[in-house]
Amino acid sequence: FKGLALRTMGNASVQKSPNQSEEISATESATYGEMKQETQPATEVAVKIQGQWKNELGSVMTIDRVDASQQQFFGRYENGDKASGITAHGLVVGQFVQCWKDDEGNHALVAFNVSWFVMKDSSVTNTSICSWTGIFDMDKDKIETQWILANKKDPNDRWGTYRTNQDFFTRMK
Repeated sequence: FKGLALRTMGNASVQKSPNQSEEISATESATYGEMKQETQPATEVAVKIQGQWKNELGSVMTIDRVDASQQQFFGRYENGDKASGITAHGLVVGQFVQCWKDDEGNHALVAFNVSWFVMKDSSVTNTSICSWTGIFDMDKDKIETQWILANKKDPNDRWGTYRTNQDFFTRMK
């Protein structure tokens, strides 16, 4: 991958050779092969990612604090599975990196984690942790992710410990 320059938000140092680097700005274009992508400022992502997001199962993620300088966001998450009688919720800690604009719009890569706390019969337990990774489409107000969940199970049932799937979040109006 010699010569590949990955340009991120703000000013970044791009490795040209083992002993040489070049400063670039957020408005410059990044080129890989024939594809040109214009980077987007972190402040634009910070403004657009804040708010409430709902996935296809009715779970709600609320992002109420964003630190554009560190490219991080924070909030809370509540699952949408009310039929089980169990209310699971947790704190969201996330990050956004590599923002770009192409023919399909403005995008950012996102990743976030939730450590689940479950309330049942007036007791609270920490039962699992889940990580989502995906793409935030800033123009369509949607976040497409893949997730993996690790939960406490019987040590003899290692296959039941992990689950993976995908979620599609849309902004709540």
